[in-house]
Amino acid sequence: MEGRSVRYYFSRFVRFLHEGAIPLTKSILVLAGLVFVGSHFFNLRMMLGLTPAYLPGLFWTFITFPLVNTDFLSLVFAGLWLWFVGGSLERTWGYRIYGFFVILVVAVTGGAMSLAAIIVGKSWFQISGLWLPLVGITWAWAKIYPEREVMIWGVFPIKAQWLAWINAGMVFYNYLRVDLLLALATLSGIILVYLFGDTGRLG
Repeated sequence: MEGRSVRYYFSRFVRFLHEGAIPLTKSILVLAGLVFVGSHFFNLRMMLGLTPAYLPGLFWTFITFPLVNTDFLSLVFAGLWLWFVGGSLERTWGYRIYGFFVILVVAVTGGAMSLAAIIVGKSWFQISGLWLPLVGITWAWAKIYPEREVMIWGVFPIKAQWLAWINAGMVFYNYLRVDLLLALATLSGIILVYLFGDTGRLG
């Protein structure tokens, strides 16, 4: 009976992931939530967050750093935004091309941020959070749907292309308080968008 119960809930979970045709986006959100909760009991921030000083030892942190989010409200808003723009991209490109793009954006952003941190002498600065790869993901979404409008607070309509600039500007400013080079590195995902192309293929 217990075995059936586990299989039942597992099948429901798998069904949930595939509903809406955005299994990868949902998986990222679930993992980010689990890491946030687990960080209160285990030292997951050190093991999954990207700290240049620990490289190349913790090499997997090039991919896992977006899952580490220290602020609950920031995680909620980033998660909702990923659900919206990431889910839209995943439905447009399919989960395989979308997954390849997300991994590239995460790795390129992590690499650029790590290099910048080492250059400016901040190799112990931890790089983490969903907002970093969301710069590139949002830019790709806005490039495909530049005229799509989003209602801010249900009142103010803003086009996708302007939302991409606002999103990039907010992340840039957040890291500008640490260092200019780190702030510039947050925009590295945007360069990848133009190489990747609207159809989801590297040019």
